Amino acid sequence: MSKTRLPFHAERLEGGGLAVCVLPELGGKISELRREGGPNVLLTPGRVALRRRSPGDRFEDHDASGFDECFPTVASCPSPGGGAPLPDHGDLWTSAWSFRREGAGAVMECASEAGSARLSRKLALRDGALRLDYELSARGNGPGPYLWSAHPLLRASAGSRIYLPPEVREVEVQGSSAGRLGARGDVLPWPGGERLDVLGGPPPRTAQKLFAGPLREGLCAFHDAEADESLILRFDPALTPYLGVWICQGGWRGPEELAVALEPCSGMPDALDEAARRGRCPALHRHGSHRWWIELRPVKGPPPGVLGALGGRG
Repeated sequence: MSKTRLPFHAERLEGGGLAVCVLPELGGKISELRREGGPNVLLTPGRVALRRRSPGDRFEDHDASGFDECFPTVASCPSPGGGAPLPDHGDLWTSAWSFRREGAGAVMECASEAGSARLSRKLALRDGALRLDYELSARGNGPGPYLWSAHPLLRASAGSRIYLPPEVREVEVQGSSAGRLGARGDVLPWPGGERLDVLGGPPPRTAQKLFAGPLREGLCAFHDAEADESLILRFDPALTPYLGVWICQGGWRGPEELAVALEPCSGMPDALDEAARRGRCPALHRHGSHRWWIELRPVKGPPPGVLGALGGRG
């Protein structure tokens, strides 16, 4: 595993054919995920370097890299229960996490002040996959309605491809640069005539956030053409029924930025107040707890077997 020098304390985990690096003080960010002999499948910092974060920071003012945790919202918005507005991407990505090794893996925890809850994340490396087991526990009266979203930014290149379950035949627009794909809330076919599943298909300097779900199958993948490396994600759609899809081809912070994120999540859209109004997010109250998991498996080449057929409709 590369021993890249970082400006923050890094915890490195190895086992199960994988190597992982986490930055506990930087929002618990997972900065590296690779199989033995393979590349880091996560996006590395570009022109915006890693630096310390403060509560209330805007995500766009920091590095866009690695795997962050979003809670209790993704977009900044008013709190459904009143009180202070909720910050951009929530408050866990700007907070320091505790870290405790457990075998080849680790247990990490962080308290959300905005969400009145504590999130525990257990990392287990086995059989070529990183499994993340989560437990959200209420503090006080609990957060009430909440959104949780994984936020793994993936390295990408022209010709790379997104694979969604065959059941996904349409997606909802959360945002699209210059309204190219329509307004927020519009529904469009997937992958559509523009082949949104293939990078390099739509015009350059575009960025869009889309949602699929609720899903019956918790499975998706992404293949980076240049590295010839795929990341396969599994999750339980009974626990995390939605999937956010971020596709950036130079339309966010500069023409050189190319990235994809596949984001299993508990609800939609990105703003908690809107998700609560639409009844599309869970709620956690006093003494309650919720559990869910996701699994990330890097593999050489395109996704194998049944995954190779996902998104294959043209």
